[in-house]
Amino acid sequence: MRKLLTMMLLPMLVFVAACGSSEDEEPLPANEISDTEGVSIVLEWSTGGSNTQSLDDVDLDMVLMKGTTEVDESSRISSFEDVTLEPIFADGEYSVDLEYYSGSVNVSFTVYVIGINSSRTLEYTGSFSADEGGNASWPGFLTITKTGDTYSVQR
Repeated sequence: MRKLLTMMLLPMLVFVAACGSSEDEEPLPANEISDTEGVSIVLEWSTGGSNTQSLDDVDLDMVLMKGTTEVDESSRISSFEDVTLEPIFADGEYSVDLEYYSGSVNVSFTVYVIGINSSRTLEYTGSFSADEGGNASWPGFLTITKTGDTYSVQR
């Protein structure tokens, strides 16, 4: 009886183990985010002091473009900037454009691309010099290609 039970249970256990084990998903490339809720793009900067001092020293703005069409923009005066690439937006190529709107000091900045649901974060850095203040833009600082729920970022 024990042998019969073993012969019946062993194939079932092997079957259950084979069905229950999930193959490891391919890891995403370092420049991609997969997220059903889209991505948030956040621009923060520093002029060497506190966040408050940095916000007082300069004003940077950020625009999300698809071709020549503005999709979202952030031009806050007293806070860092953010825009969102939502899942309802058409697949295709989007650019993240930056502008040194006002100020007259050197400023370093970081653009974070964050999966809204996944929280995966990609970081990209850059800077504007003091002599560019109030008169500088960086069109296409980042290019984000949206394909379904996958967002590929190029610098």
